[in-house]
Amino acid sequence: MRPSRGQLRAGLTLIELIFTIVLIGFVTAIAVPRLHTLKDQAQLSGATTRFSRAVMTARQAAIQRGRRSYFRHKNDSIWVIVDTTGNDSVIVSTPYSLTSSYGVEVTSPTGLSTIEFDPRGVAVQAAKKIFLFEHTSSGRTDSLCVSRLGNLIKKQCP
Repeated sequence: MRPSRGQLRAGLTLIELIFTIVLIGFVTAIAVPRLHTLKDQAQLSGATTRFSRAVMTARQAAIQRGRRSYFRHKNDSIWVIVDTTGNDSVIVSTPYSLTSSYGVEVTSPTGLSTIEFDPRGVAVQAAKKIFLFEHTSSGRTDSLCVSRLGNLIKKQCP
């Protein structure tokens, strides 16, 4: 039955449904790759933030305990320890894998990187250390520089 001029239709036509489905598909095709890129950027940023916080944790542990503390990085794991007596050490943070948590690999010029802080919270390294972050699936990169004194520099090392 066809509706007369005064009556309203109760449903949608096939053309309207197809048009709606095509429009949803088009919007999804544009949005999904962008969301994947944003996810990779967020993981890379999260990994650099986690790394930075671990370095700052080592500095704070040295000041709070009045002992030497060490930030350690090997392969994709980072951790912090405090030297209590010279022979013994306290683990402040256990090894944490950035690759398994964020999908990010961290490299430095040397395989095992240690940043040592004295009891005043000043790093006692001879030179700055540069750490390179690379997202394993997208190839996005970032870097972080730790100065001779232990300051973190996000963009470029001086």
